Amino acid sequence: MSGPAPVSIDIWVKRFGAREVLRDIALTLAPGERVAVLGPSGVGKSTLLRIAAGLDTAFEGTVRGAGRVAMVFQEPTLLPWRSARDNLVLAARIPAAEAEAALASVGLAGRGEAFPGHLSLGQQRRLALARALCARPEFLVLDEPFASLDAETAAGMRALTARLVAECGATTLLVTHAPAEAEALADRILVMSGTPAQLRPRGRSSGER
Repeated sequence: MSGPAPVSIDIWVKRFGAREVLRDIALTLAPGERVAVLGPSGVGKSTLLRIAAGLDTAFEGTVRGAGRVAMVFQEPTLLPWRSARDNLVLAARIPAAEAEAALASVGLAGRGEAFPGHLSLGQQRRLALARALCARPEFLVLDEPFASLDAETAAGMRALTARLVAECGATTLLVTHAPAEAEALADRILVMSGTPAQLRPRGRSSGER
């Protein structure tokens, strides 16, 4: 039986109307590898992720090997009229007991009956992470999952996310504008820049390689 496949993302060009936003993106993630893409706001990081996750197919190129995909968006995108437990049960089609265990794994034990509007932003982001992991993804896509959090809450979320991602073993692609997030979560860091945007390697602490 063959093992997990690498994820190969080849974007020859991505346009919005006449404007080219991405060109000549060639990125391969080994099975289980965690890759972070750094870059300023508006450079095209989220567009890259939406293509990688299969949500945007209006581009020239290919995405191969993604398998079962789950995505954590910049905003939690929860169902506000459903409880925390039901947000997991409905999205991942899992039993209530499994949903409760998932809530406990992200520090939300006992909050299964709470609706998203009664949770803090940090708790909503924990719920969104639990929802993604309940899908048992082979390819996990994270779009600035700590945006708008205060420094202490963001640090806790980084540590939690790093632990759970390592435990699940999914191939992971993260985009962020914060080097600390990339350092905490990634095996490999790339930088996106230019117009149209392209990717280049970044060293962890010793500058460019």
